[in-house]
Amino acid sequence: MVLDVGFLNAHPHAIGFFGPTPTGLESKEVERVSDLLGDIDFRAALAALPSDDHVAGMLIGHGGEGLTRVPETYLRVHFDALREFCEGASKRGLVIVSWWD
Repeated sequence: MVLDVGFLNAHPHAIGFFGPTPTGLESKEVERVSDLLGDIDFRAALAALPSDDHVAGMLIGHGGEGLTRVPETYLRVHFDALREFCEGASKRGLVIVSWWD
């Protein structure tokens, strides 16, 4: 079950105009996301990136073409942080709410 955070839509300062509406995950979904992230062989995914930084960044998208000095280092750090965050939230039985502003 997805956590109902629709009440945030009523507060114009709670969400930005350019992002999706806020979403939330109950603790069971957080546990599932944590398990799925743990199953990903991220090193294998990174190994599939082209060796040319600019070409790899173009495949990554979202401004990744501007990454220099091995984009996979940047991605690995952020992926590991996401995995650790979700694992910690799962172990503590927390919910996760996300929005962009």
